[in-house]
Amino acid sequence: MQGQHADEDEQLELARDLLRLQLTKPSTPSPLSTGQGLVSSDVAKCLETLPFQSLLFSVPAMLSVELPSPLDMVISPADLQMYSCINSYLLSLRRAHIRVTDLWKMTSLRRHHAAPTGADEHAVTLRRRWSARSAALRSSWTTASAAIFFLGETEGYLQTEVVAGMWETFSSWLTGHDARHDRRGDGPAPTSGQVDEDDDLFLPDEASNRGRMADAPPTHDPQTLSTAHARFLATLAHRLLLTQPRFTEALYALLTHIDHLVLHMRRLHSIFISMDLEADAGVVDAFVDLERDEGDVLALLRGVEAKVRRGIEVVVDTLRALENDSKFLDEWEAEGGLTDDDSSGSRRYAPGKIGGIDRLLMKLDFGGWLGSRHDEWHRPGRGTETL
Repeated sequence: MQGQHADEDEQLELARDLLRLQLTKPSTPSPLSTGQGLVSSDVAKCLETLPFQSLLFSVPAMLSVELPSPLDMVISPADLQMYSCINSYLLSLRRAHIRVTDLWKMTSLRRHHAAPTGADEHAVTLRRRWSARSAALRSSWTTASAAIFFLGETEGYLQTEVVAGMWETFSSWLTGHDARHDRRGDGPAPTSGQVDEDDDLFLPDEASNRGRMADAPPTHDPQTLSTAHARFLATLAHRLLLTQPRFTEALYALLTHIDHLVLHMRRLHSIFISMDLEADAGVVDAFVDLERDEGDVLALLRGVEAKVRRGIEVVVDTLRALENDSKFLDEWEAEGGLTDDDSSGSRRYAPGKIGGIDRLLMKLDFGGWLGSRHDEWHRPGRGTETL
């Protein structure tokens, strides 16, 4: 293809050639090596035991890359394993978000039209049927909306604040250009190599040569690139909270409950369709008791609603505990900006400072009830169960 999408197609073809999605056995997890020594053994153990790889399919899936030369000199197998862990983690959040939002596409489950003028008794029966179903599913839609809000804010923070922010810092170190400075549209600062009007244009100028050398992109040897890339991944895993087992375990349990919520609502939707066919068109299935199935699914749905609400509270409370953890905050703030190497004078890579988890908590506080057990959400008489 040609035109404005030519570059995107080339990148897609390159990704198809290099990326592979492999299914692994659950009983034999591959150990994660420490690579350049920037990842401790405890952190490596936390990363290799992450459960998010099993959320995409029924068996764990791992993303692998066939690196061409000379990229294999910079990116190690340990880096590829860490990329796979980060990819499965972010993809699990995105998958859960898409599955919950797809519930709103089932129009017949959440909406019914007004009865026409002069409607008969059949229209009255239909309205009573839909009103009863709407009242029964009110708490389910409320829980699904809360899950969408939580997933959207969490995914937005991890993707835009953490991943994009750290990549801008790493990219600026690689290329020597500040992406944030370029986005603001500021003009380039005047350099000492600019030619004065009185200077001879045909004579070489040492100042202009020094200016051109300063504007040239920095060059890094493979060992420096490999070390900087390993440090980038180690810091990224820490700031994505992958090294906090109490957070990852609570989040995995929440994503599992959200999957169950979606499955039960879809199952109830199919039961409602079968009941409508039986009542309106006379299509009867003698081997299925639809009323009993409806009661069983509604009971399961009430239970999973409570688990989803409880799971959101546990995750938010875990974030609040991390916000008050001095050791975690010290590790978060330990990394500084770009510094100069004393031996060679070149700039060493150091992850830049980005917004902490207090930014995410401020967004989640907009929901009001998230993480609080003493608000209107859990009071009796609101159509939901008290936890």
